[in-house]
Amino acid sequence: MTRDRERVVWLVDGFNLYHSLEICDREKPGALKWLNLNQLASEHLSAISPKAELAEVRYYSALPWHLTATDPARLARHEAYLRALTAWRPTTKVSLGHFQSHGWDGRRHWREKGTDVSIATDVMELAMDGAVDHVVIVSGDADYVPLAEMIRRRFIGLSLRFAFPASRFSRRLRTLCPGSFTLTAESYRRCQFPPSVRLPSGRQVHCPKEWLGPNRSG
Repeated sequence: MTRDRERVVWLVDGFNLYHSLEICDREKPGALKWLNLNQLASEHLSAISPKAELAEVRYYSALPWHLTATDPARLARHEAYLRALTAWRPTTKVSLGHFQSHGWDGRRHWREKGTDVSIATDVMELAMDGAVDHVVIVSGDADYVPLAEMIRRRFIGLSLRFAFPASRFSRRLRTLCPGSFTLTAESYRRCQFPPSVRLPSGRQVHCPKEWLGPNRSG
């Protein structure tokens, strides 16, 4: 018996997406970072299947605690966004990695760690459980090529595709997952949270003023 609906899970590489938002904002300034991921995913379901139904959105990121003393406003903006994500729809889950410091040139540099491993692990679990029909990874990072090759080889019943953030395209991933598609700056603009989002506690979380566009107010 064929199911009426096909379950879709979106796995969002937060920093890969963030770099795309930064590029789009430089090219044409506007409010992009207060992005409603559930709306973005829902808007693209028809590109996956006429029967597609959004089951879950998982967002992978890391909080820059190392900026607590030097740039606390940046940390606060990130925390506000995480609260908005999880308040808007209960099926949104946040998975946090960490930053690791490096000092190869005599200066301390910080790099986010853990996102690609967490996403790959979750894709494997979803594939083995067999509870979803489609997995969409929001990233253009070619580091996911081995994962795409393995899923294609071992889990024929699972549809894996990539939603490439604007300006983050990978030709190899597109070849391995031909159902992949590209997100656009226009779709980012359409899929913004309202300036204030109500939390389960009844309080409001507000879009950071640095992220507000010229026609919005917090």
